[in-house]
Amino acid sequence: MKGTTKAFLMSAMASGVVAGGLYWLGCNGALSIIIWVVGTVVAYPKVVQDMAYEKILNHDWPTKDGTDKR
Repeated sequence: MKGTTKAFLMSAMASGVVAGGLYWLGCNGALSIIIWVVGTVVAYPKVVQDMAYEKILNHDWPTKDGTDKR
């Protein structure tokens, strides 16, 4: 799975938890979906930026044998 796909899924899950909580607390379903979509779109660039900063996006982490690719 590509790093950008992981970032999108992480953004969608995080905003989905918030929207689900609002729906559970009695918020309108349509409003919860709108909040989920807006939250995903707002959070996605920040997640991509954080992943790139931590070098997760480019798969720059130690390999299985323990050697660091940097």
